[in-house]
Amino acid sequence: MCKSYTTYYEPDTIAAIASALVPSAIGIIRLSGSLSFSIAQKIFSNHRHLLSSTSAHGFIINPETSVTIDEVMTLRYHAPHSYTAEDMLEIFCHGSPAIMRLIFELCLSCGARAAEPGEFTRRAYLNGKLDLAQAEAVNLIGRSLTTEAAVHAVAQLHGNLSHDIHQLKQSVIALRAHCEAYIEFPDDMNTDTAAPAALILPALNRIEQECRRLKKTRQTGIMMIEGAHIVIAGRTNTGKSSLFNALLNEERVIVSHEAGTTRDVITATINCNGIPITLHDTAGFKDTVNDIERTALHKTNESLQKAVLILAVFDLAQPYTPEDERMITHIQKTTTPLIVIGNKTDLPRRLELPPSVSFDCLISAANKDGIHTVYNHITEKLGISDYNPGQSMILSARIGKCIDDIYAACQKTRQDITDNQPLEYCSEGIQDIINALDAITAPTTTNDILDTIFNSFCLGK
Repeated sequence: MCKSYTTYYEPDTIAAIASALVPSAIGIIRLSGSLSFSIAQKIFSNHRHLLSSTSAHGFIINPETSVTIDEVMTLRYHAPHSYTAEDMLEIFCHGSPAIMRLIFELCLSCGARAAEPGEFTRRAYLNGKLDLAQAEAVNLIGRSLTTEAAVHAVAQLHGNLSHDIHQLKQSVIALRAHCEAYIEFPDDMNTDTAAPAALILPALNRIEQECRRLKKTRQTGIMMIEGAHIVIAGRTNTGKSSLFNALLNEERVIVSHEAGTTRDVITATINCNGIPITLHDTAGFKDTVNDIERTALHKTNESLQKAVLILAVFDLAQPYTPEDERMITHIQKTTTPLIVIGNKTDLPRRLELPPSVSFDCLISAANKDGIHTVYNHITEKLGISDYNPGQSMILSARIGKCIDDIYAACQKTRQDITDNQPLEYCSEGIQDIINALDAITAPTTTNDILDTIFNSFCLGK
């Protein structure tokens, strides 16, 4: 049986450039709404094929000047069998930004409105094609920088999280119905019917167990999408750039025995267990003698302020210096997690740190010895947990907050039972759990929440 869709959105037709507005092989312009086909007819040369075929080949022509803009292909989708559940049309043109803009402007002049960010997906949600968790996943896919992040975002789009939440919700709804029956018709319950408390507690156990599982994935899942900034810091000539190159496994920056080679912050991204990590190679701590060095140190401090982890590098082959002392003072003041690294194990050791500081790992960045231990410490310090690619996980702060609310509602209901509160209290608590579960897929959601979610989308999504 086919699912029916009811269009709840305003009837105007929207248009957007759905591909990146940069020189490319193909550009895409999207239309959605009741006027999509009639607008296309006004600017497309091959009217007959446009309306009789799913795809059509022809030319975009300016209806006022009769100037041919581009040779294109079109794809037509009839409601409700489209992404938005509305009539939709996509125009595939050559990937010139100028041509894409011209076609888009023609669509607007013929009756379309420029789409807001995320408006196509917002319509898909409001028209019942996607729930809110799936709609959110569309944006997460576009922001994914690693294969692992993309795989989990696509799984959320396909409904793995929604399915898990639906299963929990159905069991809780049945539980509330059982409680309501006890409240309304206590005399009709026979001795074989389980008392509400005997059913509520096992159900709460199942929900809390799933919440705990999802909570464990939150830090890793959100970091998969948002990424993490790690700063390599230390005094000059400790081998920070060598470590930067070793972690990247490429000669990304110039390395020299001369101190102070790095004068600017250099960044690059690596994939650490599915997390896109931006590494910052920074200028070394030293007594500044000119404006360039002061600017370099200022940029180092700026990077340190946004770091979620600091790799503090010390030169094992040199005796303890005032610059090392300055670095240690900074370490002891910061609340940012850090990994203390002793570098240059390939040379005779001359450095001894004060008792208040100890090394987490000893390496030779130049020879790439011990680099795997740095990776291990990064994974540990960032709390990157092992995860099952086949299981749902938390990829956004919004869903993480929803899981917290579900768990809190379960805890409150459990406390009501422990305190022997009337069954009516417990039933209300169960309804709170249902509402918290609902918030993930959001059958009823305020416009403020929708604006927050969809305004972060790209145009054309």
